[in-house]
Amino acid sequence: MITREEASKLVGNPFIAEKDGMAYGCLAPMYEILPEMLHLRFSKSENANMLQHFKETCNEISLGEMQYGDLIVLKLPKNQWHLLVYLGEGKAIHCTKHIETEIINYDKYLSRIKGVFRYVPCS
Repeated sequence: MITREEASKLVGNPFIAEKDGMAYGCLAPMYEILPEMLHLRFSKSENANMLQHFKETCNEISLGEMQYGDLIVLKLPKNQWHLLVYLGEGKAIHCTKHIETEIINYDKYLSRIKGVFRYVPCS
């Protein structure tokens, strides 16, 4: 896992829909911050249910338990899934086609949050 300071250097990175035929897009900050999750990638051609994907691969936690590197899964208009990576102090990093990579206050998305997850690698 990279540090919070290193994660802040991701701001401005462009949105890339796919990489090597696999979904990337809003998952890019997660892969940069948690490179150990690269093995959990899914095909761009799949209409992946992001919530189900993280329920199967991570531990679900509450908003109050969040710490740096935890994943916030949102449901956006037009039935689109979106991912934020929690940075601490109410901040999260995410990437979109229109804004690229940015740090935001995650609380503006509270009504859209469908799950919060922590990746714990198998030992």
